[in-house]
Amino acid sequence: MEPERVRVGHLAPQFTCRAVLDGKIREMSLSSFNESGYWIILLFFPKAWSFICPTEIRTFSKRLDEFLHDRKCAVMFASTDHELSLKAWTGTPRVEGGLGNVRVPLISDCDHAISKKYGVLIEDEGTSERACFIIDPLGIVRGIGINDADIGRSIDECQRLLDALIWKDQYGEACPVDWKTGESGLVMASVEPNKLSVGEYQKLEARRGIEESQETLPMTRKTTKRKREPDDSEQGGNILRADEATTDARELDGDASQADAALLAVIEVSFKDKTIHCEKRGTDSIQLIFTHGAGGTLDSPAIKDFAIGFSQAAAITCFKGNMNLKSRTTAFKSVMENQQFSEALGGRSMGSRAAVMAKDDNTQALVLVSYPLLGEKDRRDEILLELNDQHDVLFIIGDNDKMCPIQDIKQLRNSMTARTWLVIVEGTI
Repeated sequence: MEPERVRVGHLAPQFTCRAVLDGKIREMSLSSFNESGYWIILLFFPKAWSFICPTEIRTFSKRLDEFLHDRKCAVMFASTDHELSLKAWTGTPRVEGGLGNVRVPLISDCDHAISKKYGVLIEDEGTSERACFIIDPLGIVRGIGINDADIGRSIDECQRLLDALIWKDQYGEACPVDWKTGESGLVMASVEPNKLSVGEYQKLEARRGIEESQETLPMTRKTTKRKREPDDSEQGGNILRADEATTDARELDGDASQADAALLAVIEVSFKDKTIHCEKRGTDSIQLIFTHGAGGTLDSPAIKDFAIGFSQAAAITCFKGNMNLKSRTTAFKSVMENQQFSEALGGRSMGSRAAVMAKDDNTQALVLVSYPLLGEKDRRDEILLELNDQHDVLFIIGDNDKMCPIQDIKQLRNSMTARTWLVIVEGTI
């Protein structure tokens, strides 16, 4: 009897296996990634020591940061090869027909148990189909794709599907044909009624702010509040009450037409052979250059609400672009040169890392939204520890922020020399 295929919307079959990573054979399980809040892209490939498969594995490995760090999505490959064969394959140089070292785990399914569970085993050949499964942090299968064995998969399409699923979960909006990051979704009857449209989400998010200061740092810190100075009762790490935060957020919310009018100029900055799109809000001289994360745009609620609110107190220039960390850092410097300003920089997720890396001798303040602390690279926190006491750093995170856990950011702040503040926004991730 042919095994039943896994279906979208159903729980993904769990498994524990042996996998090759960094030249070593390791034990791993699917559930460990789900329990840590990761999305998973599970890719079956026919066999090692082949021609098409290494092109996929190497390219996913090269672009792993775009998935693992920017989208909190683990990528793993599985075949029916023995783990020793997979280890030998990764240990053999490309010029000798091997795969070479890669950053993604290669799962050994030599007993065919995993391929059977997912319904992709070709029994008479003892290999798996070229199948792809996208699994959400709850362990539910959200996407399935199967290619002809001789046709490699599109990494850009895998990323587009992942972005669309993340968008739908976050904002409750369906994604139409050829939807790409930065475009609007559709609010329709098929979307769960308890989900919010982007407009509703923006207003709710802005009204759920909670600000906090840290008393354990070696210097005195003040709890900053919107549009007023802190009083003595706020010293020592007190948390701003939710009712006070709601009042302040309403002051910033304002009339929608007034908020739209805050967009005064669109600036195009030359960047290599392209142009960088910048939006300036506010009538005063610029006080902050800001950018979005790898999976977002200037129209996302987290960015637009922030820019509109900030512009009511001071001018802000936000720039956009789908680019990796290195390019985003270079783009930051191009915008800084164009605007003749570098005193305050900021960004969200990957954009916040770029802000820290782009700072120059004139940079005094950093606004880091959902700074991605979790990841394989220690430099994520080291570059913050290098900031001196002349720098002011404002961290903004969600109360369930997967990439920047509250406890981790508190520990980091205790070790930093720079002056820091922390804003925790309730009901966001």
